[in-house]
Amino acid sequence: MSISELILPRTSDAMSEAILAAWLVDDESEVSADDVVAEVETEKAMVEVLAGNDGLLVKAVQSGATVEVGGVLAFVLSGADINEYRSGNLKLRTDQSGSADAAPSISAPPTSAPPASQETHVDLDAPALIEVPLDSEQDVRRLVSSPLARKLAREAGLDLAKLTPGSGPGGRIVRADIESARTQSAETQVASLTSRQRAMATAMVQSTTSIPHFSISRDISLDSLVQFRLQMKRVELDPPSLSAFFVRALAVAMLDTPASRVSWVADGIATHPDSAIGVAIADGDSDLVVPVIRQAESKSLWSIGKEIQALGDDVRDRRLRPDQLKGAIGTISNLGMFGIDALTPIIPPGQTFIIGIGQSRKRLAYDSAGRIAEETYMTVTLSGDHRVLTGLGAARLLTEFATVCENPILLLDRNTLMT
Repeated sequence: MSISELILPRTSDAMSEAILAAWLVDDESEVSADDVVAEVETEKAMVEVLAGNDGLLVKAVQSGATVEVGGVLAFVLSGADINEYRSGNLKLRTDQSGSADAAPSISAPPTSAPPASQETHVDLDAPALIEVPLDSEQDVRRLVSSPLARKLAREAGLDLAKLTPGSGPGGRIVRADIESARTQSAETQVASLTSRQRAMATAMVQSTTSIPHFSISRDISLDSLVQFRLQMKRVELDPPSLSAFFVRALAVAMLDTPASRVSWVADGIATHPDSAIGVAIADGDSDLVVPVIRQAESKSLWSIGKEIQALGDDVRDRRLRPDQLKGAIGTISNLGMFGIDALTPIIPPGQTFIIGIGQSRKRLAYDSAGRIAEETYMTVTLSGDHRVLTGLGAARLLTEFATVCENPILLLDRNTLMT
């Protein structure tokens, strides 16, 4: 038999399921191996799914279904099996509900049967028009909303008609409107977890139960870094965000600390030649995504700043690719802008450490001349995986990170300085 299964791929370490957001081809369409046939909505991104083989695609689940990793999305038939299926002699196990427990057996309708209705391609980023009845059958208006907003509204038990006009372009109801309505509701409501929330919960349980955490903290003076940024402004160089400085500083510190460029893998301990740093980016109050910046030790501060800004836009617009979420060795989580003094973060699964950064504060301290002066500082905490990172290795990494932050000339390219 020439039947291949189109399965849901795993696109991140913590992924366990996804929503089949939209089919991009009709049922029983002729497809090529490289055709993009569907979009699935994971906890962190919209992912395109390729057919994988040439042949006739027969859908196993419908748009909107939740499918577990490894679950069958469709079958691709080739050769004589196409005629067998169309004649009704070949039956396929399908699951129109998306549930792992339900699997009714269906077959293609006889050739004399009327053609099946075609599915409409649903684009989560495009507005959709639906008619909503109001006071009477004649009192009908057209309500603009995104499919994602409709899905969230169903989960929260909200009436879209009461939310119009929305805050999106042309009065479009978007996710922010749903979240705002849920917050303003006077009654306690229990909403189903979004795919992102479910994945984050799974990842945090996995991390705290399978990774032996330990944490160390220290204060880092910010006086030199503050002056460095002021000097940039004086020479009309618009400085990037502090997060860009911290990512670059960590990359330089990892370059000088080989013991930090390691990770726990199935076959042992992997050592990496370059840095790969995750940046924790919040999307609303309940979603957290950690895209990766690679080889920041070879990038300028401004390049890193632009990359962080672009990643933030991609997180909010759900445009991240799967490869942008994998492979980080360590992560930076900066909550200083929210007035947090210090935090002890949880290591994302698959990573070796995470650094939590608190807000800048003032205190009295002795300067280099032995005089008491006001100092700007921040508290930084490193949580490490004790299977691969010792307390000494973590201390050396945190010390190097502090050295770079306190001596910002080290943020510049060393080859340029030394030649």
